[in-house]
Formats: sequence, C-alpha cells, structure tokens
Amino acid sequence: MAFKTFALLSSLATIASAQDTDTGFSPSGQLAGPTIANPLGNPAFPGVTSSGGENWVGFLIDTFNQTRTFSYNFAFSGATLDSSLAAPSSSNVVSVRNQIEQEFIPGLGQKPASVPWTSEDSLFVIFDGINDVLNIDGEPDQTTAQAPFFTLYTTLVNELFDVVFIGVPAIDLTPFVQEQGPNNPAEAKASLELWNQNVQAVASKLKTTQSGVTTFFADMETLFRNIVADPESVGISSAADLWFNTLHPGKVV
Repeated sequence: MAFKTFALLSSLATIASAQDTDTGFSPSGQLAGPTIANPLGNPAFPGVTSSGGENWVGFLIDTFNQTRTFSYNFAFSGATLDSSLAAPSSSNVVSVRNQIEQEFIPGLGQKPASVPWTSEDSLFVIFDGINDVLNIDGEPDQTTAQAPFFTLYTTLVNELFDVVFIGVPAIDLTPFVQEQGPNNPAEAKASLELWNQNVQAVASKLKTTQSGVTTFFADMETLFRNIVADPESVGISSAADLWFNTLHPGKVV
C-alpha cells in the first residue's frame, strides 16, 4: 500500500532517531500546506525541530522515502495526551486530545477538496507518552495512575484509520533523567514500560474492533537501548555524543 498523506497527531517525542516530532507546522488555512517542493508544508523544510536539523519526520517523508508523501504534522512540542491529566510544558501547548478533537477532526478530518485523502492512502502516526511519563513516573501505583490516560487514548484513536503507534523510548537513559532529576531512572523505566504495554493493548483493540483498520507498534525502547549500548552501530564514537540536549538525541541518530 502506498501512503501519500501522513498525519501526525502527537506530543513532543523522541525515538531512536530521537528528535521532536514537532516541525513547527501550522494547520491554519492561511499558511501553505504540503507541496512537492516542501512536503512539510510550513515552515520551510526541515521545519523547526529539536534535533539540530532534520528530524525523524523529515527523514521519513523525504530522505528515506521513495514515494510522494505529504505530512500534516499536528505535533506540539511539550504536549501531553490531555493537559488535565498531565501538565504540558507551558499553558499554550496543544494536547494530543485537542490536536485530534479541535484541529484534525474539524479540519482535515472532514476530507476537504483541497486534501482528498482516503483511508486507503493515508497513515496516522501517534507518538505520545514521554511528557506524560515524566509527569507521573513517581506515582507508586502506575496501573492506577495510567488508567485514565488509556481510557481517553482508546476513545481518541477510534477517529483514525491505519495507525502507527510509536512507543516511548528509553528516556531513563537520557541525561535529563540520569543527572538532572527529579525523575528517578528506575521509576521512569518502570513507568515507560507499562505505558508501552498499554499502548500495544490500545493498538490491538483498535485492530480487532474497527473493521479494515491496520495498526503497527514501533518498539523504540528496545532500539534506543541498543543504540545507547552500542553508539558505534549508528556511527557515533561514544554515548556522550548522542545528545543534542539533555532529553533529545541529535539528528545523526
């Protein structure tokens, strides 16, 4: 199946390539949408990222892509699934819930003539959890702490079609958690592992309850741990050189 529309509904997130999902795209009709010259739409490629250059979205739709693919990236740096469940980085951050309910559904979700996407040629990617985990990893009962997130998560994804769910990477290994706190690495590890299990359960449920929907889970925790353990596998001499800042690896990863 060849996908031409790539809708990103996500918070700030890092994966094995470990850059923000956010590229600074605005879904406002007053700004340019994706074109052949700039598949991100706005701002100019590679967008505004937290990787020191092109992030994983740019690599995926341009550098390593062999088909024409347009990205509609609703991601907002610093977001959580729902600001009422976990505080975002600032009050103006758009949560994943609002990205879907207030931006995607009333806009692209209506399949306007200017973006005639279908379920057969479109792929949705949700990359959420880092900021949520960093908010709640100190809670002693993680099952109870995460339950309201995944009740909401299950409801939100019912509006989507073919979906890639990207798991939370091994943020317990980042300098932010290891050195700066206040998050304890062991607590962060336990929390993100349960979070990823819950995401996989949401993906499985969506696939079984919605006819014709295909879901994928990308295990970024394992991949990230492997890269940190063996940075030379991605052409980096030491783990210390992985980082663009204390939470985000650079574009080389």
